[in-house]
Amino acid sequence: MSTFQQEDFVIAACRNGTESAEIIRNDIKNICSDAEQYLKSKKSLNHHEAAKMNFVCAANEADAILTPIDCKTFGDGEILPTVERSVREKAVYLVQNTFDPAHPEKTSDNIIELLLTLDALKRSSPSKIVVIVPYLSYSKQERRQGRQSISAKVLLDMIHVAGADKLITIDLHTSAVEGFTSAKDMTIDHLFASSVFIEYLRAKKFNGVFAAPDIGAGKTIKHYSKVMGLPFALGYKFRKPDSKHNFEAHGILGDVDGKDIVMIDDQIASGSTLINATKLLKEKGAKDVYLFVTHGLFLKDAEEKFRKLLDDGTLKELIITNSLMPSKEFLERNPKIVVLDVLQLFSRAIYEMQTGGSISGLYNPDLRHSLYGEKHDI
Repeated sequence: MSTFQQEDFVIAACRNGTESAEIIRNDIKNICSDAEQYLKSKKSLNHHEAAKMNFVCAANEADAILTPIDCKTFGDGEILPTVERSVREKAVYLVQNTFDPAHPEKTSDNIIELLLTLDALKRSSPSKIVVIVPYLSYSKQERRQGRQSISAKVLLDMIHVAGADKLITIDLHTSAVEGFTSAKDMTIDHLFASSVFIEYLRAKKFNGVFAAPDIGAGKTIKHYSKVMGLPFALGYKFRKPDSKHNFEAHGILGDVDGKDIVMIDDQIASGSTLINATKLLKEKGAKDVYLFVTHGLFLKDAEEKFRKLLDDGTLKELIITNSLMPSKEFLERNPKIVVLDVLQLFSRAIYEMQTGGSISGLYNPDLRHSLYGEKHDI
């Protein structure tokens, strides 16, 4: 007999997570609409299906699942978040992105707002708090050299101490970050954009070669290669002696001559590695180069550099996701950049968690096809 106990839930958002929260909420309503049609067609419901129907009924009350949070910033820079509706004994899903591509200088402010909002929610007596952070800042700082901070560990500790029971994110720069918290403190669900990317590639009937811009991305590329049944190539690079951050691609391991190439990485920051790797692939005879990146930070002049590559044909297509919400102005400046929706993965995770289901299908593209395809598994 199932021991799952369903609970009411709400979605809340900090200021830099509001747009993402709205998308997640609307996607949950779409999921529930499909589920409702299926459940109503059945003569009787088992325990799990009854939980799903209860969830559908709750989600249909739109106001009941979007809890407003008023956040004031005072003249001295201090932030004061206020939860404007009761969350007592409810599961709270708090959405916030710690980085804003339009305002990269506000990362610390976004983190402080997240921590203070968590504290405000925790003091409001919810049953649990799940933090949804599509892009987790500081995930690159998972180790130290000399007298340095392990910043990723510090940030996760603060999120836990402020009140989070679970954190859900997507495509961490380093998977080792998942192990920085113990299961008794705060668990981490690490989702992957690969399922969304692979659906896109299958729709375009891609039949080329996958490429990693560097050896570090080799494991990711091998996953795509295995799922799609296609070959892969690896780029390798060396660090310029006069720069900490500027890498130069040095060579390609694998046959790319005359082939369409899909290069995949977790993020575009300055873009130097990806730009050099793209140019090198073309020099080695690659036909069309497609670049898939989960998190589009586009620091400094990276946006202009990639726009130039797209305009002159060096790069056939650049595909990013809405893990970091691109602004309307960004999209107008870059009509050739494709934006895929990965927030649907967070919506599905909420749905499964609230109904006692499994989120393993969100990790496996083939399983996910049964969740979202014609054979819709509600």
